[in-house]
Order: sequence, then C-alpha cells, then structure tokens
Amino acid sequence: MLGSYSDKENLDQLHSFEEDDGEEIKLMLVIDKLREGNHVKGINGIVWLRKLDENSLILLQQQLGRCIFAIDKDNPLSEDEITRVIDLPNNILNANWNKIINTYKSKDDVEILRDIVDWVKNHGDNLPDIESNGREEYRKAVSLKRIQAKYSKYLDESEENFEDLGDDKLEEISKIIELGEEIDLWNTILPDKLDKDGKIISIDKLIHVDVFRAEGKIRKLIEDVDKLENETNEILGNQNAIHRLVKILKILKENRIDLISIKQTDTIESILARQENLTEEEKKRIKQEVLSISKAKIGNM
Repeated sequence: MLGSYSDKENLDQLHSFEEDDGEEIKLMLVIDKLREGNHVKGINGIVWLRKLDENSLILLQQQLGRCIFAIDKDNPLSEDEITRVIDLPNNILNANWNKIINTYKSKDDVEILRDIVDWVKNHGDNLPDIESNGREEYRKAVSLKRIQAKYSKYLDESEENFEDLGDDKLEEISKIIELGEEIDLWNTILPDKLDKDGKIISIDKLIHVDVFRAEGKIRKLIEDVDKLENETNEILGNQNAIHRLVKILKILKENRIDLISIKQTDTIESILARQENLTEEEKKRIKQEVLSISKAKIGNM
C-alpha cells in the first residue's frame, strides 16, 4: 500500500491481504498509509524500515499502534500470538520518550487536580494512598503530593510569591487553591514514599519514569541470527535488505566482534577500528567481506 497508489488500488490490496487465510506468512509493504485508526485483519507484527526523528513521537506511536492491542487477562495469549516488532532503525530506543512522559506543565495541573478531586469524592472522601499497589491510585497520590508541594506557597499572600505572574497564571493558581480546599489538601500532611531502606524518595524521583531500556530480547535476536537468516531466506529471498543485514551480523559475530556495541552511526571502518584483538590483515579481510554485501552504513541497512 503506497501513497502514490489510487484509493481503489490500495483498497484492493488491503482486501486481498485480509481475505488471504492461508498458513503462509503474509507481508505487506506500507509507505505513508495505514498510519492511524486502522487495525488490519491478520497483522501480528511489523518490520520497521523507516528511521524516525527522535522527536516524532506521535508518528511513532501511530505506526506502532497498528500491530498492538490490549491484553485480556482472562484470555492469556500463547507465545505464538504475541505481537512481534523488528525495529531495524532502533526507533523505539532512539525516541525521546522523556520529553512527553516526564514533562509537566502548570496548565495541566488544574485538570489533574480536578480529576483527583472527583476520584476522592467517589472513594468515600479518602485521599489516594501512595503505598497503593493499584497503578491509578498510586499515580494520583504522587500527583497530589507534587501539586501540594508546588502550590502551598501561594496560600501565603506575600507579594513576592506573585511577582511577575500574569493574569492567566494567577487564574490557574486560584482554581488549584479552590480545588485543593474541596478535599482539605492544604491542611493535610501527605505521607512520604519510602524506599526499601526506609529513606524518603523525593518527588522529582517519584514522578520521573524510566522507559524503554535495551534488554535481553535485543541480545537474543542477535544470538539467534542463524535461525533468523534461514526464516528470512524462505520468506523474502536472498537479495533483500534484511537478508543482507543478517549476513553482515553473522560475519561480524564469527570474527568475535561484540554486536551489542555497534552504534547506529557506525560504518564498517569505525567498527573495525575498535577491534584491538584483530590484526590489520584480519580487519582488511572482514571489510572486504562486508562491503561485498553492502556499502551502506550499518545503521541504515
């Protein structure tokens, strides 16, 4: 499905893909189509070939969303049913998730506090417990503690607290103070969150979320390179980009090169330059083998 195709051509392609219920693996090439709002029948994974900018979070989430779905805890999936994502450009790891996850804006605090106030009223006027095992209640407790710490100073009407504040900011603060009074927030001592050693965890640390670390699955993909090569050959043939990437990784692995250390910006020259355990003759041979497959940068193959 391509952006250059007519709507009829793309609909025909989509219909053909969805109606094919054979046992063979099906692959659909998509360029600038099916980005959002489409859950195509038969899709249980994606192979990412397009490199996205680290700040293209909306596009990344839209594209990733085409193959993910909510898990029903009452109907667990088998290993074969779990969605697979082969992220060749490392989009998920390169994305600046902290920009959206760990950024708080004052204009959002009114809505956050209003939501917490509604939650409290629907739970017998009990404030959310920061020790709760429930994700929703815990997050509300952390947000409540953050808001209390941030806006308590405005209860003191000293001029220095309101210097250089515009009308919009003053209105936001006024709304937050009023909402807090509905649940007696400003007269309540909220408990701290303690770590396993009994030390208080700071608010900044509580609200910061660490996301998307490279762990064992990536290493396992490289260790299973032989299996991946065989499956790729059967599906796509010997002349495709994935096959070339697999062959290059296999050459590097066979020559005792640490694949995990390879960066997206690496070339074969920069990789070999770091290999102190190889002779110049060995490096020359490896370079010739790799370049015979592809002259592109490792990160772009």
